[in-house]
Amino acid sequence: MTAIAVLAIRNGRLTRRLMVVVGVLVVAYYLVVNPYNKDTINIVLGALMLVLGMIPLWRWLGRRGPVEIPVLALHGIFYSVCFGFAGFITPVKFMGELTVTEAENTAALFAALLSWGALCLGYWLVFGRTRRLQTQFLDIESKQLNEAVVVVAYPVLILLSIGDARLGLALDQIIAAMRLIAFIWALFSALRGQLSTRGRILVWFLLLPVEILLFAGFDEARLLGLLVYGQILGVSLAVGRRVVYPAMAVFVVVAFALLDPVKAEVRTITWSNTAEPTSMTDRLGIFAAVAAQRYLGGGYSTAYSDGLVDESFSRINHLHTLSAVIADTPRRVEFSYGETLIPLLTKWIPRAIWPDKPLENLGNRWAQKYGYLGARDDVTAYNLPWVPEMFINFGWLGVGSLSLLVGALIGWVRNALIVGASTPARYSLALLVSSSFFFPESNISLEIGGMIVSAVSGAAFIFALVVITKAKAERS
Repeated sequence: MTAIAVLAIRNGRLTRRLMVVVGVLVVAYYLVVNPYNKDTINIVLGALMLVLGMIPLWRWLGRRGPVEIPVLALHGIFYSVCFGFAGFITPVKFMGELTVTEAENTAALFAALLSWGALCLGYWLVFGRTRRLQTQFLDIESKQLNEAVVVVAYPVLILLSIGDARLGLALDQIIAAMRLIAFIWALFSALRGQLSTRGRILVWFLLLPVEILLFAGFDEARLLGLLVYGQILGVSLAVGRRVVYPAMAVFVVVAFALLDPVKAEVRTITWSNTAEPTSMTDRLGIFAAVAAQRYLGGGYSTAYSDGLVDESFSRINHLHTLSAVIADTPRRVEFSYGETLIPLLTKWIPRAIWPDKPLENLGNRWAQKYGYLGARDDVTAYNLPWVPEMFINFGWLGVGSLSLLVGALIGWVRNALIVGASTPARYSLALLVSSSFFFPESNISLEIGGMIVSAVSGAAFIFALVVITKAKAERS
């Protein structure tokens, strides 16, 4: 354990040095070379956002003692990359004809800085001032229970996930939350040495590959799973083994940059194909073939041929969206005055209970309303990150006040669940709930509403599992 602790501290210090070196080189390059001819003020504001957003990660890497889930740090990385770094570049293409000016980018950078400042204030106001959630069933330590999760609970939930998809039971959110709880529980138990040799073998060579292949979304040309499972593995290694692997973060970034253009090509092929392959194997085969053709076979001959940074980063350049929203609200489109937040009141109700519950399709509706999608396009989902949504509802006041509330919520989740999350049960629930804050590129009701569903479903699953295991142990 001492060797692991020393290794963690050394890795943390090394990562902090790498952060400084890479940050200085990136800012210097875009400030001196300025390949996109950006206004100096936007490069300076982008650099400021980049640095401020990385401060929580810097502090987390330098901590001694127990390592906790870095929820604020990961939220800050989102601001640094999707708003700060975005101030340095101009995408070649962005959702068709949507263009913004440098002056509009300047306003958006000020909005991002305002949002981050208010969020950190809200976090600080709550930090250490609320109590840990005292629930005995979350703090139970049982190797037998860990084995039951690996051998029984997770396989059952896999079958339920497949059955729900085929039968249309409308319980996908609840089952997915429970399955992720079981998966994280099993992973954390393996990392902490709280499983038998057989259990650890099952986790690394069966559960992990099955979870990624079935639910990461690669067969549907989605890359969100790459980020989600990269975060689960990276955070679990840091908390469970006290080891930070910078190479893992680099791998995820490089893989995303390389595969995002491939994703666009795969979607072009499959969506235009009347005989679209239905099996997961066929879809994965197309993805692999397109990737091999692009990077090993001399490229490909479609419209997706811009530079790698332009192709990949345009997908997460949320500064561009924020700039357009600020320019158009309320000049062209009136404020929504909280309309987009209403689904928070009903998101937690399962569709199995309320079959006619309104669809969570804000990603298409808001973009149609603003004219960012074609008039007949009622399918495409245009991600609405939290900061643009705040502005859409209440303008600058919304950015400041709603960010303050989000920061307070992050602080409460940290105090109630994350602090002292050393048992597999508490850790799995804490990671699942806090993951809604890691990469908030979709609208608030979708992310925070999903967090509520995950919290309730996950807690109920853990409680039931503990009760059943205890009852079985007492009978035997």
